[in-house]
Amino acid sequence: MKTGYFIVVAILLALLIASPFYFQLGNNQVKTIRGSKTYWMAMAENAWEYYQPGKGVNPQTGLHGAGLNYPYFTSWDLGTYIQALIDARELGLLQKDGPWGFDDRVAKILYFLKTRNLTSDGLPYLTYDSRTGQPYGDAPTFSIDEGKLYLALYNLKLLRPDLTQDIDYIVKTRNNNTALLPDPNSWLSATDFYCYYVASAFKAFGFEGWDNVPSSIINTIVSQPNVTAYGVELPTAHICNEPLLLTFFEVKPRDSKFMWLLSQVNLAQEARYNATGHYTAFSEGNTGLGDPTYVYEFIVDYDGSTFYTQGAITPIAYLKVAVGFDVIFNTPYTNALVDYILSVLPAPSNGYQEGVDESGRVVDVIIDRTNGIILSAARYAVDNSSFSTPLMQKSDLSNFPHVLIQSGVTNNSAIVIGDSNPHGPVGAAQTIDAIGGMMIMERLARQTPKSTLTSALDSWLIKFDSGTGNVTFLDSTTNMIVVGSPEVNALSYYYNSLRNQFAEPLVPVIFVIDSTGGFNYLYVPSSGSIYTTESDAQGNPVADYGVIMIFQDQFQHYIVMVYGLGANGTLGACQVLRDYDLWSLHGSAVIVKSYVDRLENHPSNSSIVEVVP
Repeated sequence: MKTGYFIVVAILLALLIASPFYFQLGNNQVKTIRGSKTYWMAMAENAWEYYQPGKGVNPQTGLHGAGLNYPYFTSWDLGTYIQALIDARELGLLQKDGPWGFDDRVAKILYFLKTRNLTSDGLPYLTYDSRTGQPYGDAPTFSIDEGKLYLALYNLKLLRPDLTQDIDYIVKTRNNNTALLPDPNSWLSATDFYCYYVASAFKAFGFEGWDNVPSSIINTIVSQPNVTAYGVELPTAHICNEPLLLTFFEVKPRDSKFMWLLSQVNLAQEARYNATGHYTAFSEGNTGLGDPTYVYEFIVDYDGSTFYTQGAITPIAYLKVAVGFDVIFNTPYTNALVDYILSVLPAPSNGYQEGVDESGRVVDVIIDRTNGIILSAARYAVDNSSFSTPLMQKSDLSNFPHVLIQSGVTNNSAIVIGDSNPHGPVGAAQTIDAIGGMMIMERLARQTPKSTLTSALDSWLIKFDSGTGNVTFLDSTTNMIVVGSPEVNALSYYYNSLRNQFAEPLVPVIFVIDSTGGFNYLYVPSSGSIYTTESDAQGNPVADYGVIMIFQDQFQHYIVMVYGLGANGTLGACQVLRDYDLWSLHGSAVIVKSYVDRLENHPSNSSIVEVVP
């Protein structure tokens, strides 16, 4: 192990010692390292308490109430419960079989949905009583609430394809969708993010005319004139955190424009805290007051007002929002936000309470939505190991290029190509790397009419100690697209070499030099997959592999790495990144396979063969 690795270990240990190390998460009284798998499982177990029979779930019918000691529920609420069952099952909190197992609970819900009373127009009622399964009031449901339920049923169908017939009957046959669903054309220019969320459900079930509606809505939203909230630009639209977080956790793949919007909201909430000293986690939710009992807190509203609270009420920081943003972005602010709210709330025995307002008043209501979102967030954290690498943070390729380009202006970003001479620990870069970088730069130039892209050689940005073999990174401020493999680009070498205290790599895909003299290969630690250059019987290259990955490094700037095992792999990966919008890139990394054209000796017929979570 080189000396540089010991330096990384020392930094990691220092961060751990300097940070809050142990936490107690209420009812689950275990000491745990903040952000570890144990931490998030403990939080999930506390949230899951809400959905126990005799607490949030009626022990006779198997239906749930939207709040503790509140026995009524809407279609939106039922969608929340179904998604909570999916998340609890995937987290291992809910067994498959037996009384009150996953199958038993789902069977009770599907039976209700197949037999529930409908209005004379064939529409579900707005509210039902969990104690009887009967309607509560005469009002019919509406498209937003039912869309939430449809999305949860679609995710259930993905998990359990054997339930497809029952689910499709409930959604497509039993409900009168002609009366329920709006004209899809009327939503194409919507600027309400709730519409985007549920339109994704209508698209998922293949309703006619809905295929392009979600993309049209998000395009419309992000193209609206911007307003500035505490120095952060946001589009003038109807933006609330509840559907933003639900979209992130429930809708796949994630649109890159949506990810840009979510990132901007995160920045705006932190900026508001920095300006006012008030922890900010806006959402819709219960107030714990007699009037109003429920409030909508908008990040932006239609008229361009920002951080607008509907009704005369002291703003509330909602735990569900704090936890959601924490698992996605994991910044010092989101860490402190969650820690503050948890420090104020009492130990949860029936699920988590709503949050705390800016006067310090605890909002002591316990509802399904808060605990449902916390379950989804905990599942995301566990599935993606988002908190296992303190020096590096996972990002998602759906963020590209919006984390580098905001409102047509490059966000302090550069394309970095390897030097054409041997330098530091790496050899000379090939001309093909420069061609690949030019492809990406040309595409991004079309996205940035208001600014100039910059470029650099890797040798300008590193210092190499030939005695120890250490590479020191000299730039701690620039976002970068790094082109070229760790054999020829010193920055690729630098990031590829980083390890945590357990000697585990910090990047999602690593380039491995075969010390036995065989072929170098790409290795995906999360799946164990290995990719090597493919050749025919005569030794001529047939296919090459490349990788595109994105992460935030220890300096909190965004790094996109794109390279191949050989020249064809690099060029093929660069072509895919250039055409990112045609590939719906997502995940922390993708592996690109490119066949080699025998006559032209350049890559053709590329495909993505693995998406790394």
